[in-house]
Amino acid sequence: QTRELAKIQLEILLGASPALKPGGILLYSTCSLAPEENQHVIEQFLARVKGFKLVAVHLPVIPEDLRATAEKGWLQFLPQRHGTDGFFMARLLKVKNS
Repeated sequence: QTRELAKIQLEILLGASPALKPGGILLYSTCSLAPEENQHVIEQFLARVKGFKLVAVHLPVIPEDLRATAEKGWLQFLPQRHGTDGFFMARLLKVKNS
């Protein structure tokens, strides 16, 4: 089921991305802990769609152990570490039309 969900999630990103103008932000998020639905979807998207890049995630409070990945453009909260539900987000900037 994870593979099928990841495929659908990638299709949603691919479908939504043309709607953005250069300078627009596309925020991808899931409540999954599976890399296949998170980092792998983003990697596939960036490999297929030119003109987007990951940009730093800015939140009022970011746990110390997430600051390095937040600067790279994504965060993943883990229930056992952060006392939250599992959550992933990636911030994509459209730099040019593909």
